[in-house]
Amino acid sequence: MNSKFDHAASRQPDVTRTAGVPAITSDHMTAQKKVHDAPQYGSKPVRRILTPVQAGELLGFDEKTVKRWASTGYVPAHPVGKGKKKYWRFFEDELIAWLMDQKNGAFEA
Repeated sequence: MNSKFDHAASRQPDVTRTAGVPAITSDHMTAQKKVHDAPQYGSKPVRRILTPVQAGELLGFDEKTVKRWASTGYVPAHPVGKGKKKYWRFFEDELIAWLMDQKNGAFEA
């Protein structure tokens, strides 16, 4: 361990990097979870309500796509109002759960 590289490498956690993607350790994930815990109102956690624009940003799609998927029932959504014009609202935790359930068949046995 005479070179500077060996000394610097010995201080690094045992995590590999892939093509510029930052490595995430379990300590980092635990710290992030504590930061993103849902706020509490009394004894119940507060659920974050999103507009179609915010839901689109979360999922990485255009708001029109999110509205179309909501009207067909493809994504979990909640219509507000009556008549032809519906205002769609989304719960953040439902969208994340929906996204995590989506599979392309590559991991199925």
